[in-house]
Amino acid sequence: MEISRKFTLDDVHFLACSSRMLVQKSWGTSAYGIHAMLTAHEAMRRSWADTDDFFFRRLFCDWHDKPIDWRHPFVFYYGHTIAFTKHRLVPEECASPMDIMFARGINPLCTDPDVCHPHSPVPEEWPYKAVVIDYVRTARDLVMRALACGTPKMSRVAMSIEHERMHQETLCYMLAQKRRIKFESVLTTYATRQTMSEGTDVTDLNHYGDGKSFVRETAGHEPKENLPSLTATPPTLISPMERPAKDEPEEDGGKEEEEEEEEEEEGERVLSMQKGVESLLNGSLQVAADPRLSPANENVWSHKHLPKLVSGDKEVAGNSMTIRRPDVRISAGPVCLGDNSLPDRFLWDNECPQMLTEVARPFLVASRPVTIAEFREFILEGRGYHRPEFWDCEDYAHFKARGQCYPATWTAVVPPVSAVVTGSAGRTGNRLVDLDSLIADHQVIDQGVPSSDQALDHNNNCNESESDEALCTGSEAVTLNGRKCVEGGELAGKHASGVFGGEYLDFFIHDDVGTYHWRDVADRPVYVSLSEAMAFCAWVGKCRIMTEAEYARTIADSSGTTADTSATKEVIRELEEGGWEWTSTLFGPFPGFIPTEGYREYSTDFFDGHHFVLKGSAPCTHSSMRRKSFRNFYQRQYPYAFAKFRLCSDCP
Repeated sequence: MEISRKFTLDDVHFLACSSRMLVQKSWGTSAYGIHAMLTAHEAMRRSWADTDDFFFRRLFCDWHDKPIDWRHPFVFYYGHTIAFTKHRLVPEECASPMDIMFARGINPLCTDPDVCHPHSPVPEEWPYKAVVIDYVRTARDLVMRALACGTPKMSRVAMSIEHERMHQETLCYMLAQKRRIKFESVLTTYATRQTMSEGTDVTDLNHYGDGKSFVRETAGHEPKENLPSLTATPPTLISPMERPAKDEPEEDGGKEEEEEEEEEEEGERVLSMQKGVESLLNGSLQVAADPRLSPANENVWSHKHLPKLVSGDKEVAGNSMTIRRPDVRISAGPVCLGDNSLPDRFLWDNECPQMLTEVARPFLVASRPVTIAEFREFILEGRGYHRPEFWDCEDYAHFKARGQCYPATWTAVVPPVSAVVTGSAGRTGNRLVDLDSLIADHQVIDQGVPSSDQALDHNNNCNESESDEALCTGSEAVTLNGRKCVEGGELAGKHASGVFGGEYLDFFIHDDVGTYHWRDVADRPVYVSLSEAMAFCAWVGKCRIMTEAEYARTIADSSGTTADTSATKEVIRELEEGGWEWTSTLFGPFPGFIPTEGYREYSTDFFDGHHFVLKGSAPCTHSSMRRKSFRNFYQRQYPYAFAKFRLCSDCP
């Protein structure tokens, strides 16, 4: 005899909470679902394992590096996540100086960094890495004992785990910035070395180390530190690589010894990365595949090839590339924002209580996000960062003052081989480009994007004496977005969408996993700030960013119509994955808002008129946080998050 029982989602969370378990991942449809649960102890241990995986395997630089001015260095987050958890789950423990130091991070205003919410005092020097590791190990032991006794509330356990998972995302986009900085630094070193030894052959490395490209150089680098004993099981979510067994770290190590070890490791990393840069720029190295694209990874994000342009797409005036305009009609109708808090289910305070509203008018939305290739058009053809008419006045002044003229995860390069061209000195160097100065000096004309065939024709017309080996010079330090770079040869002449001074301009794109030539990821969503997204919409014309309510309506409306019958499903799929989706809705409370117990400042400090709502998830978002009610929030000028956008417009 077979017995079938039906459970609602609320029933599932009640059962989980009653058993002191947490729902970690869900699959299903509106009618059926499967839910994977873990004990509180195991869920916490896995979260720590993923944090350790980042710090002990993936992080290839000094823990005290600070790649983003508006965030603390990496080392802070290793201490902060457990300090937060300890305070919420073991509140009876007296706070130590380290607990206080790591209690709360910073999120200053982008336009005025001196303005910031209350936070822990920032020390003149952060503790040594070994000291922080010991602090984390001790605090985790304390938390595990409390969990074994069953004393902490399950809502606070869930809150602590989600808090750590959110900071794992912070670490990922910080790592993307560190990759960019390292790439540009090594590229500068490489170009300078080529200048000093002109004509030297560049080593052809089809493979580096264990077969992975330089963007994965850390895979072969063995850290000297061991992982805290509580996280001996291999991680399952942030990295697909298995953790190697290591010896226990020394309990105390002087600062001098630690610095000497890190300098030695840094030297090895720089040398290996230089070799990788040489290979990448000379076209001899295939960039390692993103492990998140593997079907075996349970957190897979496989960016599908985008559909070909269909009838109804329109060209932006003056552009040589067709930008797909909003092509899916979404009907007007009611929507539910947020969800209702229940005793057996944790939700952040800004998700509650559920609010009923409506979208009064039908609207059009693009069936997929704006891509890297499309945004490149905005930069080059549209001269988007240098035309104030596309921007909010404050935003334009902010980006101009920072010298930012393309997305924060991009690097502009004139490569020697991908398009062989000549400079005024008769050679082209591997160098970074001061794009801001070139456009500001009125050296820009719109003549269309050169195709790969055009680049090849230009190659063939070059003087045969200008061999690949002879095209690797560099000189003259210049500034790129406030950073020192290398320019090989004087830049002159005009720009034709990707060509500066008669030279083809390339972009390299960085994320937490690797570095890629822009053509290899041209169809992926571009990650930008809301300010940049709004400027792109103004450039296209008659487009905007959808609101939070429109986002919810887009997911709810299964009757959307389009020339491509599969497009409606695509809208829904890509809205909820592949990158956080910007909305134009200011971050604020729903009616009946009640601050989260034990973390009252989580939302209230940022109901400030500067933060905007993002929905969906990023590739590195943990599965337990992928729920429709979740509301992320960033300042509109913040350029570092893995955040995408799509075009939206009113129906004619």
